[in-house]
Amino acid sequence: MDGIAVAHNNAEVSAFGGNGSEDLYVRLKALQRQYEFLEIQEDYIKDEMKNLKHELLHAQEEVKRIQSVPLVIGQFLEMVDANTGIVASTTGSNLHVRILSTLNRELLKPSSSIALH
Repeated sequence: MDGIAVAHNNAEVSAFGGNGSEDLYVRLKALQRQYEFLEIQEDYIKDEMKNLKHELLHAQEEVKRIQSVPLVIGQFLEMVDANTGIVASTTGSNLHVRILSTLNRELLKPSSSIALH
């Protein structure tokens, strides 16, 4: 069939040459670019899933640590900033500690009893 011309709407179009092969080549290149883009996306998603699994394990360990029985009981002394404060532990030392984001800071008054992990 190579080289056979077909008359259509008073115009001659080749079955395997001319504009048809250029269109196929352009389509092939477009599909190759799309395929490469999808491969890049797949690699990114795989890396992101790996990172999220690592974060999940870390968060689960943190939850277990927070839910465990406190090691030391202390007394809240004062807020340093929005996320940290100074506490006095039962061991006799004053500590600069991070305050959990889930705690209501309005309830943290000087002399309040607190659990330290």
